[in-house]
Amino acid sequence: MSEPLPPCPYTRRGRHNLCAVIPEENEHPVLLFCDRCGMTTRQSVALPAPLDDLSTEDIVRLTAR
Repeated sequence: MSEPLPPCPYTRRGRHNLCAVIPEENEHPVLLFCDRCGMTTRQSVALPAPLDDLSTEDIVRLTAR
């Protein structure tokens, strides 16, 4: 795991609005980015393959930590 992101400068509570870029191959980390401030981080997550059959709820559950 990488270091946590500093608080988001565009919200009062510092919470980021994270979006995920999920790689095609399971060996690569997921790229998380805040669509408010643009900060990014890479996180390793266990992803089932293939990802094509996952629902949005499944993806949120897998990437939420």
